[in-house]
Amino acid sequence: MVERLTLLGRSGQRLERLVETIQKPGLVVKLICLDVCDSAAMAQAVLAADQLMPVDLIIANAGIGGAKAMAGAFGESQVNAHDIASVNFCGVINTVSPIVAPMVKRGRGHIVFISSLSAIAPMPMAPTYGASKAGVSAYAHNLRHLLRRHGVKVTLVEPGFISTPMSDEVPGPQPLKISADAAAEMIALAIKRGKARLAFPFSLALLSRIFAFAPDFVVDLISARLARNNGKANG
Repeated sequence: MVERLTLLGRSGQRLERLVETIQKPGLVVKLICLDVCDSAAMAQAVLAADQLMPVDLIIANAGIGGAKAMAGAFGESQVNAHDIASVNFCGVINTVSPIVAPMVKRGRGHIVFISSLSAIAPMPMAPTYGASKAGVSAYAHNLRHLLRRHGVKVTLVEPGFISTPMSDEVPGPQPLKISADAAAEMIALAIKRGKARLAFPFSLALLSRIFAFAPDFVVDLISARLARNNGKANG
């Protein structure tokens, strides 16, 4: 049985290194280098992949984070904020929207969104990043309710801190940080089970939800503390 995997990304070298780790008999991998912000190119690439073999699973995972997503003492530059919003939110829409109609027509398919726990609780040190992830989570929720009657599944993943080169460059504490391999296993299991939502680690996800419903004065106090800690770490 032939399995076909299409990998979309900006770095051809990184995609090639990834292919080396996943090769197996019967797997056909196609690499496409493009920018998720290019809506026309994304639509063409996604639909071309679907024509070769109907797409059963699509994962929207591109995003700007790490040090680039952190605001300075005087906030974020307009250019940087625009880049984060364009990639993290619009890039997700560009990835997913082309495949919705084909999946609906077939009456099957699975769409996976990689968001963040920052979508739930405020992130004063990265306002646009948090806002973009909140947009992804809201989009995933809305799309799931739209598509469920058509047989298309939607899974929203909201992870906490994961040890990757991007997140490792972020200053300050990163509580309950887990390895990329551990996170991948949890996400793969949630996809296999068709879960609507996966937020992890559990304790941090629970705290994020409590924080989201806390009174404003409590949120203000904690946010101010986080901002001060971030400033010290940057200093």
